[in-house]
Amino acid sequence: MSRKMTMSNWIRLALADTDKMDDAGNQEQCNMLSLIHHTEGGGQKELHTVRLSGSSAPRPADELADLFEGKAKVYSQDLNGVQQFELFAFYGKSKEPGAYYPFKVTGILDLGAGGIQSEGPTEKGLVAQCMRHTEASNQFALRAMASAFESQAKVVEKLTDQNVALMHENAEAFKIVKTMVLEQNNEDHQQRMAEIAAAESAQMKSLILKMGPPLLNTLTGKEVFPQSFADTQLIETIAAKIKPEQLEQLANLLPPEIVGVIASRFADVAERQQSAQITGNVTEELGDDDSNG
Repeated sequence: MSRKMTMSNWIRLALADTDKMDDAGNQEQCNMLSLIHHTEGGGQKELHTVRLSGSSAPRPADELADLFEGKAKVYSQDLNGVQQFELFAFYGKSKEPGAYYPFKVTGILDLGAGGIQSEGPTEKGLVAQCMRHTEASNQFALRAMASAFESQAKVVEKLTDQNVALMHENAEAFKIVKTMVLEQNNEDHQQRMAEIAAAESAQMKSLILKMGPPLLNTLTGKEVFPQSFADTQLIETIAAKIKPEQLEQLANLLPPEIVGVIASRFADVAERQQSAQITGNVTEELGDDDSNG
């Protein structure tokens, strides 16, 4: 919306206007300003006129504006409602104004039986009042809509900023969780590998301890360990490694009497291993119960 031009600026432009020409094409200067009041019946009344031609020092536009505005306010102080005025600018010898500046001044408000009046009780006053009320309502609605749109834009901008911040935080949190999961999987893998290595080491140690006596007797050619103990360790080691189907294949290669003895020894070893496993499981469960209790 453009800003309303003040009377002083309008007078300044009217005095400097170089577009006014007479019939002969000569440039005409502004030589008179006249203040007019529009009456309720549609007539005009001249209130004050200032002649500018022949003046040695032109009067400033601000001074002229204060003069005409003061004249209009003094004239309206005893009139009801809004009064319509107009400032005419005359150029050269023309009797018709070459520029116009309309403006309004509010007079007194009549608080009689008819209520507050801002216009005269005429058809023209009623139309002017309705137009003013309509304009005020439209301006109020437009200001309310503009305020609502501005508030909505601020809310959308704030929600957008919050959404971007949350997305950034979620991305950072996902990276942290992903790193933690990878590290935990790596630790679990390393722990499993360590457990496997420890089991293999224990198994290897057990195998060495069992195979040690017969190997040592064989290497030294002497009975460092009693031969019966060495034979027992050897048989138990073989029994722990041979599966039942392998024993059946071995039975096809050995005499039946030897196979029977070996099968009996293998059965004893399997029974002792199973008994030791059961005993270990029971001991482990009892230990867990004691720790929980």
